[in-house]
Amino acid sequence: MFWFFGSICRIRPARLPLLGSAILVLSLLSLSVEGIAASADYTPSTWKSYLPEANSRAKLSQDDITCGRLVDSLVSQPEREKEAFAQMVACALAGKYSDLRLMMVSPWRKYLTSLGELSQYKLIASVVARRGGRPHYDIGEIRYRGIFLYTLGEAIAVEEPDSKVQYVLTRAQVNNIEMEPDGQYLSLQENFAATTYFSRGGSFNAETGRRLMARSYRPLQTVRRDKSYLFLLRIVHLSKKKAEDDGYQATIYAAYPLGDLKIEVSRRLRDRGVDIEPPNIVHYQLKNGLKVVLHPDSQLPLVSVNLSYDVGADRETAGKYGLAHLLEHLMFQGSAHVKRGQHFGLLQQGGGFEINATTSFDLTSYMETVPSQELELALWLEADRMAFLKPSLSDESLQREKRVVINELRERVYDQPYGSITQSIHRKVFPRQHPYSGGVIGTEAEINAISLADVHSFYDRYYHPSNATLVLAGDFEVEAAKRLIEKYFSTIPAGKKARSLDFPNLKLAGPQIVVERAAVARLPRVSLIWQGPSNYAGGAAELDIAAFLLTDRGGGFLRERLEQIKLLVHEVNAYYLEREGGSTFEVHVVLGRDTETKTIKREVLSALYLLRRYSLSEEQMAALAKVMERSAMFSSQTLSQRARLLQQLNHYAGGPDRLIPFLERYHKATTNSLQAALRKYLNQDHLQVIAQPGTALRRAK
Repeated sequence: MFWFFGSICRIRPARLPLLGSAILVLSLLSLSVEGIAASADYTPSTWKSYLPEANSRAKLSQDDITCGRLVDSLVSQPEREKEAFAQMVACALAGKYSDLRLMMVSPWRKYLTSLGELSQYKLIASVVARRGGRPHYDIGEIRYRGIFLYTLGEAIAVEEPDSKVQYVLTRAQVNNIEMEPDGQYLSLQENFAATTYFSRGGSFNAETGRRLMARSYRPLQTVRRDKSYLFLLRIVHLSKKKAEDDGYQATIYAAYPLGDLKIEVSRRLRDRGVDIEPPNIVHYQLKNGLKVVLHPDSQLPLVSVNLSYDVGADRETAGKYGLAHLLEHLMFQGSAHVKRGQHFGLLQQGGGFEINATTSFDLTSYMETVPSQELELALWLEADRMAFLKPSLSDESLQREKRVVINELRERVYDQPYGSITQSIHRKVFPRQHPYSGGVIGTEAEINAISLADVHSFYDRYYHPSNATLVLAGDFEVEAAKRLIEKYFSTIPAGKKARSLDFPNLKLAGPQIVVERAAVARLPRVSLIWQGPSNYAGGAAELDIAAFLLTDRGGGFLRERLEQIKLLVHEVNAYYLEREGGSTFEVHVVLGRDTETKTIKREVLSALYLLRRYSLSEEQMAALAKVMERSAMFSSQTLSQRARLLQQLNHYAGGPDRLIPFLERYHKATTNSLQAALRKYLNQDHLQVIAQPGTALRRAK
């Protein structure tokens, strides 16, 4: 049962005598759930036909968990979104719904805001009450979504009237109920259940909260002494002199019984963890230094082979950027015992697929997946090009692959809307003395400057067993695989292990603003880039979580904000790129034609400011850890993905058996550590790059 009031109350600071406070007049108006749901405010024509059935299901539901599952089952079916919202309303008004965040995201927020202002506030208040009636946990998210509810402390702390500080949620305990000839009087105490709460008006708790006196013309049969309720108020600011004499004036619109305290988590984040067990692996090292990781899995008759070298663009020299990537291409052009074009042909004839290679700043990886019986073929091919590539290299093959790489550069960089801008951003973030400064693919002039002698030298220095890790994942016998690896790799000379690099500390002195021309792009893009901590250092997991919170499609702070204020944007992305020698936190927004770049910059920074001040509960942080965990594991389901994960753990995390510590970083993150990382790294020292289509290159600081 819910109680709705439509009368005047007066609020005094706690320091004034309780009985000396001005009397508040309340008139109780009791409405059933059916009555509320059937009222005009709660039945827009688009979904009112679903309410009778939704009310019936809500009555039959035992609690908010059962009702929540009903809503979730409808939400998962886009064609039933109207029915889903009707079920939210029915469950909320039955006191059996507590998923506040889901109501705040699209498309449900559009249905919510289509209600009359007071009706939507009553609906939200019923959900907050079910969650425990502690509005200081929820008010920030509610208001951020464009629904202007406030706490009592915030409202009366405003000395001048604020048109938006009108509707207030407060939890109050009924200390005393007295019957007088002119009505029933309630003595109320603002109640935070001994949890300190900070607002613009100062710090308040259960002992120092404000007191209220309330009067009802009719006895409130359902209100009990020493019980707490959630009240929906509307504050009316009086003149300063009158406020000193009579206190602040307010109208009480509704009171709700309280459920157990619940800090809600998005439906997208709830119960979405995965059961993780460390992968079954065997890892060892050959005498020549080759590191081997074996992950047997007999579910499919396949084996994924991944051979990675501890070299990438970080080992290149100025003027010869792109060398590591060019050598990656040459590795497929044959070797001493494999003719040009045979590498792909032999693997494909044997049923091989996923034959590819990648070059990053830190690693160059070669991979293929083959039927189990063709494992020996794959190992022989990898060993042959590790030991005997140089006989197949010539000026002719080098020039041919240069043309291929330059075409790739044009296709993937110059002919992409913001490809050249991305390359430019990278060179601005990493200064000339940094190993990452040249990028991975280089420029056309740098690629053409690479000689055959450069290729030979690079290959001799880095392509040998002591600088490589071999991972096998799939259907094989461990001892049989060991014998094959010994057969093909043990006789290759060890070579010299590449020395560790000293990465300079990165520091952007900012903000730096750069405006550049994006020749292919048709729409402007705003990019904001911050430098992050070193690989797997403190704060890295928190920044990864922050990127998710900004642009998650289920209700990211920035994504929802841009939608709320109806800014036309085509893409919103945020991600944290973790690298061995320097990481970056990046936000990219592609604008619509009528959207100003300065508006987007302001909203991105505002969203980050809000995120720095937004206090997530332990439950929410645990749910976020599950999301990050699930993302990592769901992107490692295939054999080739698992082989790549083991390579990355071995290179970046300290060993292939470091999966659990790698994921525990997210579980160890707290609200305090998240806010600390945001304050430390996402500050004024950043780069802003505005990509303008068809404009001349300009720079401004």
